[in-house]
Amino acid sequence: MKINPSNVRGPSRLKRFLGAFTLPETQITLTIFIVVIGGMAVTYLFGVRLFELVRPRLDATDQARTLLGILSYEVRSAARILVGSGDVTSFTEVGINTNQVGSAIQIYPDSDTNVFIRYFWNSNQTVSRLVSKYNTNTVSTLATKVTNSIIFQAEDYAGKLLTNNQNNRVIAMTLHFYQPEYPGGSKASDFYHLHTRVTRR
Repeated sequence: MKINPSNVRGPSRLKRFLGAFTLPETQITLTIFIVVIGGMAVTYLFGVRLFELVRPRLDATDQARTLLGILSYEVRSAARILVGSGDVTSFTEVGINTNQVGSAIQIYPDSDTNVFIRYFWNSNQTVSRLVSKYNTNTVSTLATKVTNSIIFQAEDYAGKLLTNNQNNRVIAMTLHFYQPEYPGGSKASDFYHLHTRVTRR
């Protein structure tokens, strides 16, 4: 018995292919799409928040590493080191029989006093490095958001604060970093403390 295709009941394959979604199918698809987009948005916002929490720590660590690396090398190879107070234009050494602490140090790489390197704290809470060669000065900022102004002191080998310019003294540096977690928004902040001691070779 032959079957006439035109007499077969039910939609053809083409009609089934061109058929639209029903309302429940559309609603379920839309719900799944919203859930997926919402999950992606929550993940993105969590990543942004985590980045803002970690960024201040990374900034402080990077600044401290850069400053410590340069300072350690120059102190170890110095011919003479003075502790005192100073800025871009001047430097004043701490007097004899006075605690050897200050906001700046001046390093002489050799016996030539026309060539020196000065590290100093600024009132805008930055630590700068000045390289002077025969009255030609180059200034760079190595650390920001440093809240303590007295950052250098001279000690003996046991860590005791000195009151004179001892030849084999140790130069100690202490930095207190203040880093806001959310610049321009929240008042939350983190504090970081760096303390290191370096001596001449």
